[in-house]
Amino acid sequence: MMRINEIIKEKRLEKGYTQEQMAELLGITAPAVNKWEKGASYPDITLLSPLARLLGVDLNTLLSFHEDLSKKEVQLFVSHLSKVAEEDGFEAAYREAYEKVKEYPRSYNLMLNVGATLEGLLLLGKAESKEEKVTKWIEELYLGASKSDDSSISDQARSMLISKYRGRKEYDKAQQLLDSLPDKNFVDKEQIQANLLFDQGKYEEAGKLTEGHLISGVSDIYASLIMLMELALKEGRIEDAEYIVKRYEETSKGFDMWEYGWYVARFELYTELERWDEFLEVLEKILLTLKEGWKPMKSPLYHYKEFKPEEEEQEGNRLGDMMRTMILNAIYQDEHTAFLKDDPRFLNMLKRVDEQKIEE
Repeated sequence: MMRINEIIKEKRLEKGYTQEQMAELLGITAPAVNKWEKGASYPDITLLSPLARLLGVDLNTLLSFHEDLSKKEVQLFVSHLSKVAEEDGFEAAYREAYEKVKEYPRSYNLMLNVGATLEGLLLLGKAESKEEKVTKWIEELYLGASKSDDSSISDQARSMLISKYRGRKEYDKAQQLLDSLPDKNFVDKEQIQANLLFDQGKYEEAGKLTEGHLISGVSDIYASLIMLMELALKEGRIEDAEYIVKRYEETSKGFDMWEYGWYVARFELYTELERWDEFLEVLEKILLTLKEGWKPMKSPLYHYKEFKPEEEEQEGNRLGDMMRTMILNAIYQDEHTAFLKDDPRFLNMLKRVDEQKIEE
């Protein structure tokens, strides 16, 4: 989006005015106009209306004012942020994010996605140091997004805040926010919509919606099984925890999910039990899977998924690299597992993974 200095210059040239002519019409000096166009200064507030009339634009256009960004624009911007962090460092991405949010102070979707992106970059270890100002601002973004009238935005923002409060053991604040979330709707709107599309013969649309619904449902099952496993461990029911882990693995394989997901529950189980040899065996399988990248689902369960081989492969490799970085950073930074970074068993395992050739 063009800034005010760019708009002034573009519209002046469209009208055929020189800087001197425009200055004379507004009763100011030519150097003042020159400074406006260079962005070194801005027009006095009393000149905004005359300037807008002279240039043939409304005040909103002149001031580059837009209340919100489209979902596509937000998606493109957060993708851009990730690239900036990769090429120029986290601080550069943070500055761009800060300026963008300041430019669109009522774009709640922007707040939510910028907060989540910056938080993800921190988890990936992109920042040289996890400055308090950044984590504090991320929380402010979620607070802002939680005020959105769009429940899909506000509910996600509140969920992110609840997670932060839980991490700080601020359970009363977490509960208060949880109570503000709507109860689960017993009417499954997506399933009804899929049925309606099916009735109209719109099979591809019904299929895409149903497949997305299936993946979401599997994610809910994952979360429930992980919670049941953690409960079993807290209560000392080790055999029950092992049983639940097996059900998790069967669910992941049974629904043809990404192979990485097969090992997640067992990875957490061995971490909690401090069974480090078995932990490293599972970690090796995870890292080998991530090294290969995410393979698109080619199961009949996902027949309607749009498949673009080259794009999927590039995205899969990028996602695999990100996940590997996040997992290893978590191991290095967690007091519970940090000792492993100097453990010969761990180092040898990493060497084996790095030397392993990817099968075509």
